[in-house]
Amino acid sequence: MHLNPLSLIRWKMDASMTPEFLIKHITKAVHDFMETHHISSKDILGMGIGAVGPLDHKKGIIVDPELFPAPSWENVPICQMIAEQLHIPVKLDNGANTALIGEHWALRTKNIQHALYVHVGANIRSAVMSGGQILRGAVDTEGAIGQMIIQTNGPRLGDTGNYGALEAFVSVASLVERYVLK
Repeated sequence: MHLNPLSLIRWKMDASMTPEFLIKHITKAVHDFMETHHISSKDILGMGIGAVGPLDHKKGIIVDPELFPAPSWENVPICQMIAEQLHIPVKLDNGANTALIGEHWALRTKNIQHALYVHVGANIRSAVMSGGQILRGAVDTEGAIGQMIIQTNGPRLGDTGNYGALEAFVSVASLVERYVLK
């Protein structure tokens, strides 16, 4: 409970990583972890999942994730699926929020109360904390900062999003799109 990592496992979210395949990986990894560290499921408070949205974090459902190469990720009740396998509570939130919470915990001795987390990659994701609490917008989407209009009548990324949005200028997809067009 001192927030010191005891183990780290990564999986590549490629075309083979369907929800069922990921659940098998997670279940095995958690069981192996519990055996290695002599922990029973009664000792585990719960599990948190950070995922690409859109999500229904209250119901624990991955609704329709952007840029997932594997099929069948629409309307996946990920929390229920994992909880049924592991018999522990599972909560879901967007990846930017969970990353900001992780940073906040890692810097807990600094008593940081207000923070902005921005991740620029395939898309632009963000999370905001004020008074030590995650702020949620009306639609609670981590990609909102990427859709902030920075140039009126500017370009649009692909056929989605706002014209002149930040994401149309600096995301990986926009850079690839511009490179391919040259």
